[in-house]
Amino acid sequence: MGIQVSAPGCDQKDKGPDTSVIGTIYDPTNEYQVVAVITGLGFFGCAQVTVEDGAGNLVTDATVEVNNLALVYDGVADAYTDEDESVQLDYDEGEVYELTVTIGNQIIAEGIARMPTSPTIISPVDSATHLLNQALTVKTNAVKYATSVHVLVETPYIDAAGNWLDDTTYAFLVPSGSQEVTIPAWVFDVTGKYTLEVEAISGMTESFTMLQETGFEPDMGYNIRGPKGLFIAYAIGETQALFITSTISKALPEATVPTRVSQLGPLALPEKRRRGQRSVSWR
Repeated sequence: MGIQVSAPGCDQKDKGPDTSVIGTIYDPTNEYQVVAVITGLGFFGCAQVTVEDGAGNLVTDATVEVNNLALVYDGVADAYTDEDESVQLDYDEGEVYELTVTIGNQIIAEGIARMPTSPTIISPVDSATHLLNQALTVKTNAVKYATSVHVLVETPYIDAAGNWLDDTTYAFLVPSGSQEVTIPAWVFDVTGKYTLEVEAISGMTESFTMLQETGFEPDMGYNIRGPKGLFIAYAIGETQALFITSTISKALPEATVPTRVSQLGPLALPEKRRRGQRSVSWR
């Protein structure tokens, strides 16, 4: 049996930040807005923090620190980022992030988030076929350190003949304690290639992808104390195809189409390449 040694004053220090507060919604106590997102993409990642004053003007002279590392303001992204070589954030699963934003001598924002483990879709498999107008149960892996997990479904943006369609992205919350969610039949109302993706978020119960798509304007502090805004760690799984057909024996081949890259609001994160007007919806 091992021997445990405890010295006075050491136990409290070794406990680290209190991660039990992750996901708390706070009333704003100042006029600022801070949107802080740490995105994990497997072994890679990025951090972006935007700071605005009460009039909606960007604040470019704040001190923005994550785990005591100062992010550098990027005038192209209009955000504080970790793109500078002097900033070396870790994006490992379970990594805890402590955010502090200081303007002058005043701390105006604080928060804690934790990188979720990588989310994946277990079922259906990539490029599976599914019947038109039939509900679909999507199963995910077990994700740790997330306050919410969402399955994203993007409807076709091109048909088998090469015609452009209006595509829609839906987000479906995986119930707490579960690893599956049922996508209702009305989502699959046209044949073609759908796209499935899963995101895991530490800090919010809402889908961050959908918040970006709809131009989210926070009026509370979502996992961030002081300003209105949000602070999340966000893990994105790989996308996979789902072919909706009128008969299960006829899989629809993927059409060869030109691509474009769209920007997602002030925080331009990696996104599927697509074309066509998109609308969005929560479910």
